[in-house]
Amino acid sequence: MSIEKLEYFYMIARFNSLSQASKELHVSISSLSSSLKSLEQEIGTELFERHGKKIKLSSHGKSILPSVELILSEAKKLNISLNESVDYPSLRVGTSDASFIFEADKYPTHHQSFTIDYRYVPSLDLLNKLSQKEIDFAITSATLDHPKFVQTRLATLELKVAVSEYLLKPDGALSTEILEELPFIFLLDHVEHQVITKKVAQQLTSEPKYIVCPDSLGAMKMITEGKGMLLVNPFAQELLTIEPVCFVSLPTFPTIHFYLYKNSESKNFYFYPEVEKEIQAIFTQKCHKTLERTSIENHPSYLSKR
Repeated sequence: MSIEKLEYFYMIARFNSLSQASKELHVSISSLSSSLKSLEQEIGTELFERHGKKIKLSSHGKSILPSVELILSEAKKLNISLNESVDYPSLRVGTSDASFIFEADKYPTHHQSFTIDYRYVPSLDLLNKLSQKEIDFAITSATLDHPKFVQTRLATLELKVAVSEYLLKPDGALSTEILEELPFIFLLDHVEHQVITKKVAQQLTSEPKYIVCPDSLGAMKMITEGKGMLLVNPFAQELLTIEPVCFVSLPTFPTIHFYLYKNSESKNFYFYPEVEKEIQAIFTQKCHKTLERTSIENHPSYLSKR
């Protein structure tokens, strides 16, 4: 599908006339008619109702007209040539949360206009790659302050701690004595995880201990051996759901905000609303999944600060 075909469609729709569009574009009626038929074949439906020599937009033609106008407007700003293809661009979405990519792969994009390429980007590189247009979007829990970026909050998810089930009391609670001795695990290559862990820890009256771990596999080993606990979001919970790992809710019920950032100078800016819907749908489906909840015993030393 080329920009040229979309422009021809737009002009025909504007005048509801092939002959008038032909005069405006200085293109033969036969060329316009051929281009329109080709576009309809690509989309898979008729865009105009034909009554003899008269034509008018079909319901589907009316539904795509606003999107076509937006594409043409952006194409002119970016000096995209008329014959340049806009078929199924692959929109690059970077995130430092590898567990989200694992979940997103379960819900492949079936959008008519684009595909989404989810890729892992270390948290320290996200800002730079988005600024340099090496990715079109970034999903992160960090707050990025940059004049080029457009921010949308995707979701707010509850955080839990992953611990060895052998540390739980018979009633499924985690005693405060164990919590006082068990350190929070920091993932060395994940700055956002370190920041959110410290933020949650500040809500506890008693300052917990910390231990740095180089990667997720190391963290898994430490958890199963009862040497530490890891603060996780619902996406990571599924990856860690193996014996003897279980998930415990903190009494403060901490949450994490996920944001979608877009580089406003990207050539794919006009896909922003649709991509946002696709990604929000993944978060929504994940939020609807329920996981068994355990709790820390009610103890004054671990109540939220007032």
